Amino acid sequence: SILGLDGKPVLTVLESLFAGLSQADRLQFQDQPGLGLARQGIATEHLQPHDFVVRTMIGFRRAENALLVGAEVLPGDRVQLRIRDATIAHESLVHHTQQLARVPSTAAPAGALLFTGQNRGLDLFDIPDHDVSVIRGALRNPPIAGLFSQRELGPVRGKTREHGGSAGVALFYTRGWS
Repeated sequence: SILGLDGKPVLTVLESLFAGLSQADRLQFQDQPGLGLARQGIATEHLQPHDFVVRTMIGFRRAENALLVGAEVLPGDRVQLRIRDATIAHESLVHHTQQLARVPSTAAPAGALLFTGQNRGLDLFDIPDHDVSVIRGALRNPPIAGLFSQRELGPVRGKTREHGGSAGVALFYTRGWS
């Protein structure tokens, strides 16, 4: 749980932020509230949208002035309120697939498995096959199979964690690749 943000009670900060949202953003936030968490050690001026892992806001404990989050939150982590956003989801996927493509020794994958959150796809992007198209474009068009899922697995701070609403890909290479 989170008790404070920048030395202020978390509920006070959230109520102030919520009051400043447009009506459309309020409705969207109420439907799927998210909290972006960025690890310690990244200077604020260098933070990018892809530095944040989006986690579910589970609820509040008013008696303790606590925000309950579906993830481990450490002192010093950076926090952002997140509204489900196709542009940021697209930019994050492009960033991460381009990072994979830039690894000098990376050969073209022989294939891939894609696991995406059930709230992605047409619901989020308004076009079919968005995630598949991005991955194929960055990784030299590997054959891809996959499915929509309730939860996905992926790294956070060097450990495998559950994610929701994300895209995770497993790449396969021919034998002898190094």
